Amino acid sequence: MAIRSVVAAVAAAVLLCGCDATGGASADGASAEVAPSPTTVTGRLVATRYVIPLTRTATRPHMVRRCRTETERVRHTTGSGSKKRTTYTNEERTVCTQVQQGTETYRKVVRPENWCTELDDVGGASGPDNVWYRVNQGDYLQALGLKTGSSVTVEPLSGNC
Repeated sequence: MAIRSVVAAVAAAVLLCGCDATGGASADGASAEVAPSPTTVTGRLVATRYVIPLTRTATRPHMVRRCRTETERVRHTTGSGSKKRTTYTNEERTVCTQVQQGTETYRKVVRPENWCTELDDVGGASGPDNVWYRVNQGDYLQALGLKTGSSVTVEPLSGNC
């Protein structure tokens, strides 16, 4: 709980002073990229963007299960002292291993799909403009149904999109 309030205080200080992430002031007095917040963010809607997932074909080894029967000689001892008697039996058990048998192709996801919104006047301040947030699909669909310039509240997953 204390960590969240410290992070919120630092984020507020960065927004108020107009500093960028490196500690220097930006040219327009506002940060070009605002750090994501664990809570919701309110601002005026500028644009929405859907980033399609990027996939490619890749190959991997095709593994199959091979089983074989092994016979193990097991010693059984009964009695004690000079009356010990030892007998042997053969017990079979199945041993299975994974072995490669050729290759298989699959679709590898290089970049997952993202839903993004661009906001102006983040947090009611006139400073942070044109800030892109990666949001969940529900927030994206909500923003998609609104006009440009409408007030929208989103829960950012990250500050980059």
